[in-house]
Amino acid sequence: MQQLVADSGARLDMEQVQRFVRLYQDIRPLTTGELWALPIMLRLSILAALAQAAGQVINLPQQVPDPLQRREPSSRPQPGSLTADEIVATCFTSLRTIGTHDWQDFFESVSRVEQILRDDPAAVYTGMDRASRDRYRHVVEELALATGQSELEVARMAKRSVVTAPMDSPPTMACSMPSASMTVAMSLAIRSRS
Repeated sequence: MQQLVADSGARLDMEQVQRFVRLYQDIRPLTTGELWALPIMLRLSILAALAQAAGQVINLPQQVPDPLQRREPSSRPQPGSLTADEIVATCFTSLRTIGTHDWQDFFESVSRVEQILRDDPAAVYTGMDRASRDRYRHVVEELALATGQSELEVARMAKRSVVTAPMDSPPTMACSMPSASMTVAMSLAIRSRS
């Protein structure tokens, strides 16, 4: 996150953050917990940039290299580079952006587990409210932790269990909370593959 903040001059563009997370997940998918930690990590990165820039404003000696400054301290500012004052102002704007952003929407737009569950052939999952979808993702997260499987694999198994369910039975995903039978079925399917 620090590199993303540094490359943007501490000016957060949430679309850029979203692209970064999606591209990163092409290399290594993030867990639910890691995705929910993003706002905290962004705040910490912005606060680190703010501390560095504020130190420059009041002429404190620099303790650690400043990732936002790509020039030697003694050289003249490059055209287009931000001054310490501008970085401080940008940091406050970025902190405000982080505080007001709809992280639930962000999470659902970048979560690979969410993408798998949304591919529910009966389209029941997509019709659920946020709280219900969150409960389903939480069950996926718990089962992954309990079984040692990845969250993506658990979500795929849940989707397969819905696809292979008898046609005369109601969709398991139709209830507002994950049913005990779905949880047990997912757990057994996961254990049988281990």
